Amino acid sequence: MKGGILGSSVVQGHRPPPQGRIPKSATLKGRMERKLLTKNGREMYKKRAPSSEPVFGQIKDGRGLDSFLLRGTRKVNGEWNLMTMTHNLLKLWRSNSLPRLAAAGCPNG
Repeated sequence: MKGGILGSSVVQGHRPPPQGRIPKSATLKGRMERKLLTKNGREMYKKRAPSSEPVFGQIKDGRGLDSFLLRGTRKVNGEWNLMTMTHNLLKLWRSNSLPRLAAAGCPNG
């Protein structure tokens, strides 16, 4: 009984995908919720998910950051910034990009 009341998407807790353009008056949260209701929006969001997870795993396991050594939000932020900066520098060094940036006279290299 697909077309009956029991088979409707409203009863199952799912909303049908929206039609038309996103209203300009929608909040950021409302815009994101609306995008995630569409098939295209869910597919695009799935592509974002795996991108940040490996970095946290590499920093925690590969660099040995099981817990922060300092206490306090400001100090922990500084420790985290140092870890991510050295993580990025190691990636550049391993890819052999760091010597090329320095040789090219890159001010950030």
